[in-house]
Amino acid sequence: MKLSVLRNSAFTLAEMCVAVAIGGFMLAAVLITSVSLQKSLNAVDNYFATHMQQIRIVDYISRDAKRSYVVTSATGPQSVTCTIPNYIIATGDKDAGGSNQWVGKRRTPTVSSNANGYTVNYGSRTVNDAATTSGASTLTSVSGAFTASDVGLSVNGSGIPTGTTISAYTNATTVTLSKNATGTGTGATVTFGTASTVAYTISGQSILRTENGVLTTIASSTDNLLPDFSDVQLALANTEYLNTSITFLPIFATNLNSTQQTTERTGTTLYSTAYLRNKRRG
Repeated sequence: MKLSVLRNSAFTLAEMCVAVAIGGFMLAAVLITSVSLQKSLNAVDNYFATHMQQIRIVDYISRDAKRSYVVTSATGPQSVTCTIPNYIIATGDKDAGGSNQWVGKRRTPTVSSNANGYTVNYGSRTVNDAATTSGASTLTSVSGAFTASDVGLSVNGSGIPTGTTISAYTNATTVTLSKNATGTGTGATVTFGTASTVAYTISGQSILRTENGVLTTIASSTDNLLPDFSDVQLALANTEYLNTSITFLPIFATNLNSTQQTTERTGTTLYSTAYLRNKRRG
């Protein structure tokens, strides 16, 4: 009977080196792929998160613009200011009641007719012929019908600083403001009485909303958000609307020149148009 001979076999040194090299390349490929996939996932997540911030900004601005008496915008820097009727009775309002029993209730509007149709007011009145001079505190309006009881009323409109009130009564067409006007013009729309001022501004990568001094951050993104507002008034149609466009530069779009950045931004632009349903018709 023949006995089988057991032979000990193994890889040679050269074979081991080749196997280790192949394994190293495979491991490096796996690591590089994992890192790339993680970067891609983060980039896509940031992209869609920023897109949701775009939608949030548009929703906020459209809601406030549609409720506004007056909307003013500036593109350098980008900002928009809305004058909104106070639909809800607040503490200190004239119609709050002796014991504030009507606070928190919906305010009943007053409807008046004129040559151009009907005007609806919520505890305030609006004129479309206000005249102011930059740096001066005098405001005139032929249709103002001012009285001594108007002293203390808030004043909101283009060229009127936030928090301005009527500090003195001169006559039916002239009053003195508590703050100097910041703009010169005639035929401006100004609201007297209970109205809220809402301002949208940019701070870094955040969009801020300030209502009567109360600050709220409505959007914040890791990508470079860039809102642009355009306030348009149609004289013939006697109405007004606000155009809003918001773009951002994705964080994975790096080392781009200005032309390439413009192209990248254009691909992310979100547009919105909001009509002011409370535009004064009188």
